[in-house]
Amino acid sequence: MMRLCIPLLLLMVVLNQQSALSQTTPSKNTTKKTNKVEETSKKSDNTDEDFFDEVDEKSAPKKSTTKTTKKTPVEVDPFEEEETPKKSTTTKKSTPATKTSEVDPSDEEPKKETPTKKKVKKKKKKTPPKPVETTPTEVKSDKPDADLDGLLDGYLDLKSVSNVDVSAASRTSSSSSKSAPATILTITSEEIEIRGYQSLIDVLMDLPDFQVQTNNDTESLHGIVTRGLKGQDKFVILLDGIRISSPTNEIMPILENYPVHIAKTIEVIYGPASALYGADAFAGIINITTKKGFDVQSKTQSTIQYGMFNKTNATFLYADNLGERINLTVGGQYMYDQQPDLSTYFPTDFAGISSLRTGSFRTANSAFGAPEVTPKTPVSPEYKIPILAYNAFANLQIEDFQFSFFHNYAQTPTATSYTPDNAIYNEDAFFGQSITAISGTYTKNFEKAVSISAFTLSRYDLNPNSNYRNVFVGLDPGYKYAFGAMMKAEQLIGYTVNDDLSLTSGVTYESFYSVPKGTDLEFPVNTKNAISGLIKGSVIPQFPSGYPAEFFQLAYSNLGGFLQAQYLPDPTIAFTVGTRVDHNSRFGTTINPRAGVVWRPSDKFTLKTLYGAAFLAPAPRYAFEYFGSVTYDSVAQRFRGGNWRLPNPDLGPMKNHTFELGISTYLTPELSLSINGYYSLYSGLFNIVLDSGNTNLYYDTTARGYRFGALEINRVTVPQNAGTQTNYGASVIVQWLKTFGKLRLNTRLSLSYVDGTTDLDENPLTPQEQIGFLSPLMFKGLIDLTWGDFSLSTRVIYMGDQRGNQVTKADPTVRQTIPGYLLVNMFAKYALSEKVDFHITAQNLLDARYRVVNFDIQPENVGSPDAYIYEFPNGTPQNPLRIMGGVSFSF
Repeated sequence: MMRLCIPLLLLMVVLNQQSALSQTTPSKNTTKKTNKVEETSKKSDNTDEDFFDEVDEKSAPKKSTTKTTKKTPVEVDPFEEEETPKKSTTTKKSTPATKTSEVDPSDEEPKKETPTKKKVKKKKKKTPPKPVETTPTEVKSDKPDADLDGLLDGYLDLKSVSNVDVSAASRTSSSSSKSAPATILTITSEEIEIRGYQSLIDVLMDLPDFQVQTNNDTESLHGIVTRGLKGQDKFVILLDGIRISSPTNEIMPILENYPVHIAKTIEVIYGPASALYGADAFAGIINITTKKGFDVQSKTQSTIQYGMFNKTNATFLYADNLGERINLTVGGQYMYDQQPDLSTYFPTDFAGISSLRTGSFRTANSAFGAPEVTPKTPVSPEYKIPILAYNAFANLQIEDFQFSFFHNYAQTPTATSYTPDNAIYNEDAFFGQSITAISGTYTKNFEKAVSISAFTLSRYDLNPNSNYRNVFVGLDPGYKYAFGAMMKAEQLIGYTVNDDLSLTSGVTYESFYSVPKGTDLEFPVNTKNAISGLIKGSVIPQFPSGYPAEFFQLAYSNLGGFLQAQYLPDPTIAFTVGTRVDHNSRFGTTINPRAGVVWRPSDKFTLKTLYGAAFLAPAPRYAFEYFGSVTYDSVAQRFRGGNWRLPNPDLGPMKNHTFELGISTYLTPELSLSINGYYSLYSGLFNIVLDSGNTNLYYDTTARGYRFGALEINRVTVPQNAGTQTNYGASVIVQWLKTFGKLRLNTRLSLSYVDGTTDLDENPLTPQEQIGFLSPLMFKGLIDLTWGDFSLSTRVIYMGDQRGNQVTKADPTVRQTIPGYLLVNMFAKYALSEKVDFHITAQNLLDARYRVVNFDIQPENVGSPDAYIYEFPNGTPQNPLRIMGGVSFSF
């Protein structure tokens, strides 16, 4: 069906052009298209066993027929057959063309058909990856961007969907996702538009091996689990190769603060990537590549959405070619979400919400006889915990120079995951975090090499008004402050030695400055003066000046270098080997190797065997954060601490060694199958241990007590590199793309399984525990449908039983669990005109009442004397059905 649709579609285009130009002489390009249609029609009679021979011929490299506007390093796929280049038919004085990302396959020169029916297979030639000049080729569509009938014009076959060029896997060049030495999944701008993605969290929810848990983290709102590893700090987010996650690796919310409406592609690399990217590329890389002027048909695009619970979302994008080799892209986004009042949907879980009305809270400490707490700071009786996020982006390309600016902000409530008796659900209890990044890049292509020089300035800010209002600070605001900055200089070089060997190398210098998040403060920090503050609870009548908090100020650096080689002894196989060495002035030297073998005996089958190492740097947040409570001893006339978590400046990095095996094959031209398995070994886990008998940083053996400066403390815990963990799992992905006339279907089904064990004390005599905070089994399915001006995307997410952190009473190696859930999301869009379309989004379409795990989940203890708990014991309640409507403009 696919082979019949392609020539028919091309034939219709040619006939329309001939009808419009019936009074004029046909151009050379029209003649070429006609010949191509005739040739494609002949090829449609081939048998299924040769279904990708035609694709191979289309994908073979050839010289462009359009004027070069930008030199970009591109890696030629070493597994593609080489075709004899054709001379360009465009002169240097021709008018610059409007550019898009897709190349019209009908612009190829006609090929001669052999008189016999027997297929003659061309001899393959080894083509090593090397930097070459590439040219965006003009493609003019009969319909504008708003017309959904032309939205999937690039989906001529499944290969064009699943075999997308990526750059994050090699850094100095681009290569196909099938041949790159990494497990990669790409999301294109067409898929983003059809599925109605408005934030990066929307994208991650639909990805295999990713589990998104909402409302279960007081600082980042979401808990993201990647291959069994929990935390946004386990992967790095890039924008055109520039890091836009926190420079000092604070855990940031992932919402509309990270843009997807400006994305040409989103490259998701699974597994360790420190061999190329250094610290924090522990579980993967997410690289958002932005649209340029030659990637869009409408210079300006904007979307406005509004829906239930007063959620508002607006986006803006402007992309244009200002000159022959000048391109400008500007984008922005704003989102405000008042959020539903979950006490009306989960009345049992929110029975304590009456505390907001009375102003008196019966906290979990009441189990020990503590009285109800009445906060000194006024409490609003209204349940209101809104979310706010925005981002701004600008990119200017002038010939080989590129300058970019990025800024984002996210404000999330700090009451989520706590029961309403133990936290105040008011909008003044929030965490606000922002990132600003400015970068400049110079790319120079030579005959056999490419050089990329980059300089980046990046900073992280925690809004000084950020605070908790929970049981640990007496339900009065406990303010926090943090800051982090990075200056980074990097030089990358890609070099082609010969037809069999290519090299990639780089050197990086990073300078950091950080003020890690410390204890709860009585008042917000005044950033206009020297950083200072008072410990929460220390301002009392007997001591009105309070007890001063300590702010650690860290200045440190990192010097790193890497070398990677790719060797092609045969056209069907490629070997990749490399390593990176980093020396950090805080925690010393780390070495992270990488190796891979990619075997492609045909264009229908790929086998990848991979090994990689990575390290997660001990972020200042984790190594130096401290907090605790103080009480005033009126007899001794001094303060004393209770239970405190204190810094460990000697904390080292956590390490990862992962082995992967991946198989992908095309079962038919419309159907593909991928199987990816992995086995990961983690060491040096960041765990909280008792200071006494472990680090002994604060334990005074003479006084037999803990001391932090002049403050005597009852009990101290610290972070320490203690324990190992083993994760293993696999995912099966089936993708089916089919065209029935005007109806187009793109379907992806994935089944993922992950499990493992953790050994916190590394004692062979004690049993290992199951890993927690996840659903071992999850299924995700999506169906994208387009019919003329209408599109519909349906996504289904099924999570099996969810493991928490607490172990069962019957078996201390088994985690307590709560039920899984089924979630259905939908997005529909209709093009009203060439410039305007309407759309509707439905989240949790079935209005399921489901929960996700939190740190303190203990379903076995509900109703028992052991139910000493601050968070929802049966899991954190989730949002009900939400519907939004919107309109998009392009001009």
